Amino acid sequence: MKSILPIIIAVIASLVIAALVAFVSVQSMVPKIYIADLAKIQNNYWKLKESDDELKAAMEKDNAELNKMNEALENYSQAVQEIRARFDKALSDDERKRIDTDEGTPALKRWQEKRDEMEKFATEARQRHQTQAQAKLQEIRKDIFEAVQILAVGKGATYVLEKGAIFYGSPDRDITDDVIVRLNKTAPIVK
Repeated sequence: MKSILPIIIAVIASLVIAALVAFVSVQSMVPKIYIADLAKIQNNYWKLKESDDELKAAMEKDNAELNKMNEALENYSQAVQEIRARFDKALSDDERKRIDTDEGTPALKRWQEKRDEMEKFATEARQRHQTQAQAKLQEIRKDIFEAVQILAVGKGATYVLEKGAIFYGSPDRDITDDVIVRLNKTAPIVK
């Protein structure tokens, strides 16, 4: 009996060691999943406010230019109306023809050119603003994804999921605020 006891103890010890090794192996295979709220990160990143301010300034500048162009267009409209009034008051067909040929047609042509110029400017301005906004958003998202990746690697994360794409996420697995802090460390110092 004494000779079996050491064997039983050795078998039990081997089983315990094997169970511990299996437990540790399984634990290392369990994914570490974190969550991040992209919208919250984006809205709290200093570059978004800076980008919004730049876009707003560009739009205000273009709107001021459009207002000047519109004012000029209204002046041309008024000139065309005055010519039309003289045309309507003309007593003879020869006088009407002269007003139409010498004044009316050239004034209407200038009005149409100014209107077309204004429409072209407005279209180009809209396209510029859209392109600028998309480029800035791409840059901001690139910064966010880099920050998320750095934090994920530091935490040993296997995955980081968008918070809005899951039903529940434990608050201790939410790295949103950590990402915001990391991104805003690069903010310029305001004097």
